[in-house]
Amino acid sequence: DLTADAYREIFAWCRTHDVQPVVMIINNGRQLEPDRFHDFRIDDADYDFMKPNTLVADLCGGLIPKPAILDLLPAFRAAGSPEDLYYHGAGHFTPFGHDVAAEVLAEFLATRQIVF
Repeated sequence: DLTADAYREIFAWCRTHDVQPVVMIINNGRQLEPDRFHDFRIDDADYDFMKPNTLVADLCGGLIPKPAILDLLPAFRAAGSPEDLYYHGAGHFTPFGHDVAAEVLAEFLATRQIVF
């Protein structure tokens, strides 16, 4: 798997350079409001909106050094609607989305004393 290979390579570099790896899980707008998809008859039992997050966390769990994992989903859900955070159809953050991600990341790094 290319992703797992890339992570292993990055984490090997971190080990060699005594660097604490940080993985930030960036969610898509659909994960912010899964209830919207009930209108399309998508059953929660058939579609796991947390699967991308779980896959990344599982992949990182087996790596050394163990990374600090920041999942933006709780902060983004608290911050506003997907339309406030992402450009429609593009999957890119709006300026407000960038601000939220930056604030959450800065606090995450500071509380764990991970400073560059």
